[in-house]
Amino acid sequence: FPYTTLFRSSPGSPSTIREKGVEILILSFAWTTLEFLEGKKTRTRRTWSDEYAKKWKAYSFHKAYDRQAQYGGIHIGGIQLTRAPFLQWLHDVTEEDLILEGGRWTNVDDFISLWGEDREVYVVDFQKVGSLPVDQYLKSRKLKDEKMKIRREELKCLKGR
Repeated sequence: FPYTTLFRSSPGSPSTIREKGVEILILSFAWTTLEFLEGKKTRTRRTWSDEYAKKWKAYSFHKAYDRQAQYGGIHIGGIQLTRAPFLQWLHDVTEEDLILEGGRWTNVDDFISLWGEDREVYVVDFQKVGSLPVDQYLKSRKLKDEKMKIRREELKCLKGR
């Protein structure tokens, strides 16, 4: 996967990356990385603004990360949206939705509690169009975390001078 540079439009906004001067919309799967890599996850929910959600078009291709790029995310694969994102209240989530979300949650109440409260969120349906093998991802994540830890320690030393 090619290296990319991060582009953030404003604090708290969804992450994008910039490659060769073009803004690329990405999805991160921090809670469900393994479910994504194993092909179990084909739906996700997001608290996007209406303006941002309109950028995501049916059948468009996007990069998938294990966490947001600005927090050391790794490019883990790609997705293609199977339809445009749509709004849904969390109380309308079904048991089938939980399976599409990767099968990590066993009941709707537990899923809603992750969000803090019932709210309307965007539902994003997609198909995986390639990904790292799980074992390769785990090695890459460990290496990246070790490098980030070393970098944080270096920065502490520089501040202490």
